[in-house]
Amino acid sequence: MELCALLSLAVEQLDVEVWFRGYKPPRPNEARENYPIIEVSYSPGTDRLWQLTMASIPRALRADVRTVLLPALPENVRSWLLARRPTGWDLRYHALRGNFSVVTQTLEFVEHDAA
Repeated sequence: MELCALLSLAVEQLDVEVWFRGYKPPRPNEARENYPIIEVSYSPGTDRLWQLTMASIPRALRADVRTVLLPALPENVRSWLLARRPTGWDLRYHALRGNFSVVTQTLEFVEHDAA
């Protein structure tokens, strides 16, 4: 609910489809250094151009992830969604991916563009 509230303007303006799913979630007692948390993507040629996907978060990390995720939503995700784009940007796939680093306790964003 908080996710949608923090991104409501961008989600409504761009008609972003929001998904919550557990794609390749960690197995019980599996420890990783990085966990994929959020991905926002633009995909031309699909029914819904914009999608936001939230991954499942291991219970032990939920409080730590929430602490860094909520401030990052408007700063990183909303600004990426509403950014001015150069001509031709909308012709190929783009994504912004956020991974939680257990070591640094930070959410690191990486932009991915299809070549």
